[in-house]
Amino acid sequence: MIKMSIREMEKNKRYQIEIPLGYRGGQKIRHYETFYGTKKEAKIKEYQIKIQLKEGSYVKKTDMTFEDLSKEYLRLQKGVLSLKTYINYEHRMVTINEHLGFIKLGSRVDVYLPADSEICVKMGQATTGDQTVIARLK
Repeated sequence: MIKMSIREMEKNKRYQIEIPLGYRGGQKIRHYETFYGTKKEAKIKEYQIKIQLKEGSYVKKTDMTFEDLSKEYLRLQKGVLSLKTYINYEHRMVTINEHLGFIKLGSRVDVYLPADSEICVKMGQATTGDQTVIARLK
């Protein structure tokens, strides 16, 4: 199992979880995730990250938005794809970015709904932007 560490940043409020991601040229690669909550909740979060790393489903949080990622992808594909395919991809990315471009990858999004809404997801359930139905408005 992967060896992680939890460091208390602010007494019973804020913790930093160090996640070792491997080595590059003899240099240890680490990612730090800040967690707000109790020590017990931080340990649970650490365990969840370990499971995600083992399954290969862990997504490292960044300040990169989906729009940034799609532009980088298109830049890398420009010389590889035919012009027609590239223009098609570019058009699709513009359409997708209209819905998802402002959300930072791996970030939390707060959603406010009217009190009479029918909630369609469970607490802690993973959702996918622009795909998962969160609630139905009445």
